[in-house]
Order: sequence, then structure tokens, then C-alpha cells
Amino acid sequence: MPSPLRIIGFYWTLPVPWLGFTRLPKGIADAAAASRAIRYQRERVHRWAKDEGGQVVAEDAFMETRADRGTSAILPEVERLLAKAEAMEATLAVVNFAESFHWRPHASLWGRLQTEPRVMALDPVPVLIDGQIFDPVSHFRAWEQATETHTALKPKARAEIAARIRAMREAGTSFAEIARALNAEGVTTPGGKPWRADNLRKLLAQP
Repeated sequence: MPSPLRIIGFYWTLPVPWLGFTRLPKGIADAAAASRAIRYQRERVHRWAKDEGGQVVAEDAFMETRADRGTSAILPEVERLLAKAEAMEATLAVVNFAESFHWRPHASLWGRLQTEPRVMALDPVPVLIDGQIFDPVSHFRAWEQATETHTALKPKARAEIAARIRAMREAGTSFAEIARALNAEGVTTPGGKPWRADNLRKLLAQP
């Protein structure tokens, strides 16, 4: 009886700096809990593995370095997984979002994978997650719209925060104290990072 198909799942996502989402947890289950995109890809790979009578023997997730596109930063991780697939006689399963819907293309990733014999590119079909159909294209479109809205609001938000900081400074509050107060409230910089004394000064110095 032939051995079941061995599968390595590889999932990737983009950061969302304005929400403070710039790192993935190390464990794959935690990464899937933190990112709906990772969760979707994991579900897609596992369901394909089940349909093929295969077994997912390893998984990895990667967060890109840019919020707006895939980059070549992913390639070292891809090389590591390709070597692992060769050593384990496994298939590397990756969801190709651009294949069917031309959505979220990743030229560096697929430029490397397209000629590899141990790679299975899966279509980004909707799957059932937690009792609801998850459509990745609708999900990414919603995030794109949210990002566009946030970008449009950034000048207004920056002006409001700057006015608040100036008022606190006029009341005698130090930059360090202001940073602690804003961070305690969960207020981030326009780029989604925690406040520090230096970036408070930079914000006030902007015209």
C-alpha cells in the first residue's frame, strides 16, 4: 500500500501597520488565530490534504516586510521549505491568490515556485470557517477599502493628535509622560506604532 501524500503547508500575509499588526506569533496555531488570511490558507491546505488522502507533516507562516506588496524577503523561507520538502519527499502546498482572481499577486514567490515539481498551487476557493463561508477575495477587498479609508483620514487624525499633544505640553506634561498616557489608551502613531518621546517631537515638528 503506497504511503499517504506528505504535505508541507506554507502561508503568508501582509502586515497592517496602522492596526499595529506587524508581527506573527511563532506557533502556527497562534499565527492562524492572529490572521484571518493565515487561517484561511491553513484551512484550504488541510481540506485539500484530506481530499487527497494526504497528511500535513509541517507548516510555516510568513509575514511580508511591506504592507502593499509581496517582496523577495520571502525567498529564504521558500528555499528552506523547498529543501525540507525534498528531504521529506513531501509536497509544498501554497494558495495562489492571483491564479483565479488576479488578487494579491506575489511575483517573487511564484517566480521561484512555478517550475518546482514538489509544489502544489491551490486555487483560492471559499471555504467554511467557524460555520461561515470565508471568501478570501472579499476579505482582501474589504481590507483594501479599510486601508484606503485610514489613509484618507490620516491627515485629520495626525492634526487631532498633534493638537492634543500641544495642549498637554502647554499644561507642563513631559514627552515621556504623554507617550505613556497615549500608549496606555491604545492610541498609536499614524503608522500604527507605539508613542515615544522622539516620535512625539517629530510629529510636532511637522508643518
